[in-house]
Amino acid sequence: MSHRLARLAVPPLLGGLALLALGCAAPATPAGAPPPASAGAPTAPPVEHLTSGAGTLTSFGTTFPRLVAAYLGYFADEGLQVDVVNTGGDAPTLAGMIAGDIHVAEAIGTDGLVLANAKGQPFYALAAYLNSLNYSLMGAPGVSAAAGLRGGTVAISRPGDTTDRYARVALRHLGLEPERDVALVAAQSSPERARSLLAGVVQGALIGRSENSFLRRHGATELVDLRDLFPDYSNRVIATSGRVLEERPRAVQAFVKGMVRAYQWLAEPSHRADAPAIVAWAGLDVDDLDQAYDDLVRGLAADGEINPRGLERVIQDLQAGGQVPADYTADQLVRSGPLRAAQQELGLTPSGGVQSSLPAR
Repeated sequence: MSHRLARLAVPPLLGGLALLALGCAAPATPAGAPPPASAGAPTAPPVEHLTSGAGTLTSFGTTFPRLVAAYLGYFADEGLQVDVVNTGGDAPTLAGMIAGDIHVAEAIGTDGLVLANAKGQPFYALAAYLNSLNYSLMGAPGVSAAAGLRGGTVAISRPGDTTDRYARVALRHLGLEPERDVALVAAQSSPERARSLLAGVVQGALIGRSENSFLRRHGATELVDLRDLFPDYSNRVIATSGRVLEERPRAVQAFVKGMVRAYQWLAEPSHRADAPAIVAWAGLDVDDLDQAYDDLVRGLAADGEINPRGLERVIQDLQAGGQVPADYTADQLVRSGPLRAAQQELGLTPSGGVQSSLPAR
């Protein structure tokens, strides 16, 4: 197989969604990469297919660990081929898991997963993806302080979601009151909000940090880095459905293990030099790789642990807004069995993340 991503036919129930095959083969291992887990094994495990849902295939921050795992052969070591569906967002990813077309969500927003789980949908968090609130409140060119936002508009994704809640927090941090001093308007994706900001359509926007460097180079100003206000926050997680967890435990554990190996690789500073080769192989267009790499590594949990304080913060915020019951707990959301098994195989000692007291499935 060449080092380009192979395009496969889209299954009937996923009409209109892009599907890529990753992990079926790996290119030469970059210098400094750990040896494949299967090195020296007498026989390779049978290949098993697993479909992962990704909200986008172009965002470095929400795709790169999975690309690292595919490039270095970590999935292949486990006998796993990961087919990736570009769903366009978290809600379609959850819908795909309900339909059975998607087996795991590789970097889904924790708040949306909590909301679905609290409503009785059997979706569960398996491991951390980002333990960091990777958003910035940006001012349009010419807006370098809070005064420039007063009387203007700030773009979020949609009312009631993470971007809405934390745009409000950032605005209040600046001494502005949402609705009274600043209007909030919906603009679904972070790139769309970035375009609106540069075009002068809005005076501010809550932006994913993958757009941060690009915006600053074009005259925008970072007004608030949300990571400074919330050092502990479970932003995104790896998730699956109860059905997949029950029917395909080996494949789920293999996926989690491959991702944790990628986290471990990314945590090693000497591997940074190999990142451009993986970016080129994947065909990603990264505006400022150094900054994007730093932002990603800062938020990753090298051992895959979901930050317990960060998850509790998400739940408390949703409870405060009346979106989940007051007695809802992390225990209902987390299934730690696959991560614990992967950590044991990798010789990792858990660092005290969220553990469910329910049976490890």
